[in-house]
Amino acid sequence: MLNEIKQSITDKLTALFPPEEGYALFDETVPEGSGSEKPYFLLLLTKQTYSKKLKDTYQSTLSFDLGYHSNLDIAENKKDLMRVQEILIRSFDSAGTYRIRNKSAQITEQVLHVTFDISYSEMKVEEAVSMQQIEATTNI
Repeated sequence: MLNEIKQSITDKLTALFPPEEGYALFDETVPEGSGSEKPYFLLLLTKQTYSKKLKDTYQSTLSFDLGYHSNLDIAENKKDLMRVQEILIRSFDSAGTYRIRNKSAQITEQVLHVTFDISYSEMKVEEAVSMQQIEATTNI
């Protein structure tokens, strides 16, 4: 389920900030040597809560930190961070079928951090052995 949610987030970010326009997106780590030549997003899972509800139903909330690193010089960096922040706050309301909740944006040390939550429910389905067909013959 986590990979499906991360893929939905990736798809939404790719639609908002296409790689063709020079943006990159990394999941959890930035590969060595690929950090400064173009602007990039770094998606981090920061927290997960998971609790059992009725019967086989479970509720989970995932908390993410989406960091945006600009490749512009310091004078233009702030404008770029604020432009990306505005786009994310206004347009990043859903990722696939998942709703983005509790969005918050903060710029620290020349990096934009947008934090948000995604909640979902799931039901565990246990596969039972199906009954076999019984043929009944009656002779009266």
